Amino acid sequence: MKLFAGVRLFISALILTGLGFGLQACSGGGGTTTPVNANATGYYTGSADVKAPGSPSTNYNIADLQIMISGNRIMMMSDAKAVLYDGTFTVSGNTLTSTVAIYYNGNKQSGAAGTATLNATVTQGSQITGSFSGTELGNGTFVSTLNNLSNTNSTFTVLGNNSWLAYLNESNPANTPGSDFEFRSFLNGTIGDLTVTNESDFAGCTPTGTFTPITNESLMTVSITFTICTNPTVNGTYTGFLQNKSTAISADTFALSVSNGTFAFADNFSRN
Repeated sequence: MKLFAGVRLFISALILTGLGFGLQACSGGGGTTTPVNANATGYYTGSADVKAPGSPSTNYNIADLQIMISGNRIMMMSDAKAVLYDGTFTVSGNTLTSTVAIYYNGNKQSGAAGTATLNATVTQGSQITGSFSGTELGNGTFVSTLNNLSNTNSTFTVLGNNSWLAYLNESNPANTPGSDFEFRSFLNGTIGDLTVTNESDFAGCTPTGTFTPITNESLMTVSITFTICTNPTVNGTYTGFLQNKSTAISADTFALSVSNGTFAFADNFSRN
């Protein structure tokens, strides 16, 4: 009888284990299931509703939000509003959290306005929506959708041997004209021949740097070292991301955002 009872318990355990496995395998009702930790990697476009810099009670809409995510870094930029959010993040389940530095007109905001807590929900392969907890530009919400360009792979041939031009909205003070910002890209991934004119923190800078395609991603990592800037405090190494904004083999436009913890720029560049 003891042997029979032991066999019965063993069979019962197998049945329960099988049922448990079956229930786990069938969860989700046949739909798409969220991975243990969602993968947020990619290039997203959307909008944000935050508060205005220097005016924490005034609504401020960012209609051209571009989000670039790779590894554990997130950069959220607006060319039109000269805004950049930059931070490292963690993902638990489908919840992304980060403390982001906030740059406006090329400068990291001072005091409480310079950082915010970002909390977002990741729908893998589809969208990211969330909120900023802070003040001014760090107070509000955003929505974004994964852009189809995320399905392309970055290569040096996208940039080629070309000159690229952007009009930097980042100016100091904010009500002065921005800068014509031109540089040349080379097929070996290096940059050079930069010209920056007019009023800007980056006026007079000479760059050296590299673009590095990220394997199986649409983004490139960027590292630029500025020297001989008119404002010597701007000199230094800046890192960030580049996203090609066309599907052509040779791009016509791309988004570029870089920062160094004190200064930054985030702009759309066009072939010159």
